[in-house]
Amino acid sequence: MYVYYQGCDPYTSGKVASPDQLMPYFTVDLFSEVYGLSGLLVFSVFSASLSAVSSQLNSLANMTGYGVVKQIWPKIGPVSYAVTIKVFVIIYGCCAIGIAFVAACSKSLLQMTFSVIGITTGPLLGVLSLGILYPHGNSKGAISGIIVSVLFGLWLQIGALVYPPDQYQLPLSTDICDVTDINGTAQSHSMERFTSATKSAGNIK
Repeated sequence: MYVYYQGCDPYTSGKVASPDQLMPYFTVDLFSEVYGLSGLLVFSVFSASLSAVSSQLNSLANMTGYGVVKQIWPKIGPVSYAVTIKVFVIIYGCCAIGIAFVAACSKSLLQMTFSVIGITTGPLLGVLSLGILYPHGNSKGAISGIIVSVLFGLWLQIGALVYPPDQYQLPLSTDICDVTDINGTAQSHSMERFTSATKSAGNIK
């Protein structure tokens, strides 16, 4: 993708508003003349993400039903329990959609989310490993390990925020873009560039 847009970067030229939009833009741009193929590729990625999200929502709703609903309402019937689980799925789905909209407006939310996940999943893995590998482990050891792990993760996260690592970025330019193409008043001829580049590579071979 970097070589394909060398000298005419879509993000620098303003064709996309975020680097996250480069992949779908590249797909539509590359296969714009092949009817249906660009939509099929974007649909495949979208279906894969929906598959992962749906399983997570169902798991979260079932955990809430088993750990919360049945504790409060132990004599709940199977029909009422199924309806309650479906309601929880809808609620969690709406929350996920809302978080997605907030993440689109904020650049630091995703990084903060990954940081929180990293800080919390490490201690959980340690507790599970303690219970599996060490049969004489007790609650005091598990709680102490969780506290130490969380403090260590917070220390690493604060250090990364105070002293961020150097991020090397490849040079981007719009030297070979047409002025009309940058302003959005003319259509791109990306498929022709891709075809000519492929033919040139074949001639070199």
